[in-house]
Amino acid sequence: MIEITLMDINFRDGGYDRMTRSFQRLDLLAGLAAALPFPPDVVFLQEGYRFGDDGAELMHYAGQLLGGLTGFLMPPVHGLLYQVVYLRCPPFVPLRHFHRHSPGVYHDQEGWVHAGHPALGERVLKLCSVHMAYHDGDARMSEAKRYSRYAASGEFSVLAGDFNSLWPDCPRHDELEPDWTALPDHARGHKTLGPGDRAAGEWVSDRRAGTVLAEAGWVNVGCLAGDMRPTVQPEVDNGQGARIDHILVSRGLAPAVVASSYDVDDSSIGARASDHKRVSVRLNLAALAPSLDRAPTPPVGGG
Repeated sequence: MIEITLMDINFRDGGYDRMTRSFQRLDLLAGLAAALPFPPDVVFLQEGYRFGDDGAELMHYAGQLLGGLTGFLMPPVHGLLYQVVYLRCPPFVPLRHFHRHSPGVYHDQEGWVHAGHPALGERVLKLCSVHMAYHDGDARMSEAKRYSRYAASGEFSVLAGDFNSLWPDCPRHDELEPDWTALPDHARGHKTLGPGDRAAGEWVSDRRAGTVLAEAGWVNVGCLAGDMRPTVQPEVDNGQGARIDHILVSRGLAPAVVASSYDVDDSSIGARASDHKRVSVRLNLAALAPSLDRAPTPPVGGG
């Protein structure tokens, strides 16, 4: 077997403590990585507060905490919360990084990192760390459509992060449906369907973004594992937090998923580090050997 470990974490404010105005929680990132059964090879991080400042010093420091990983930064559209994809190099070989502010980068390329790996031959692994809008289902659905092309037949792609959206129910299990009435009035509409899309007085989860991704062909590794545990800490949303942090793989990559390795971290260090839980899974790249000679189907669409 040739296995790699994927880790996703929405690391609240990049470890910044707003009371003390210091990055005193940042060092907890090392503990989150060290608690995995195997060192992480790919890390998808969200909320890297000020990670682009001063020559991306904090991004690189976080990479050292994760075990000497190389980071690829995605600037935010608003604010100072960055997304990052970290790679262990070697064995990974970075090939492309589609930075939002680089010339010639299209909207559906932003944030993607292309990498090679000896086990994949000439095939390319495509990776993206995502943090969708917490407040607006229409914005989440629009963003989800941008990722559809990377789920095309034969692609080896991973999309991971905080989607702020529940996944649609699967034939073998149902997602946890929160009791949205337990939230204060101002917060109920963030992750629920809007007026006109639900009966008056009812609060129903807005799963449209997840449904767009599922229908495009993305495979949710939590579904493969049958693990519906919430991915936020118990105090989030008055105890009504849900499974909104996902690791998705394209169908071409799905045979490599070691479903039994999927984990949602419930450790005390995780509770101190962030309001979101670390999510992880392992991929057995040797399982892809039969498909390495088949080129991916070119995505259709665009204009």
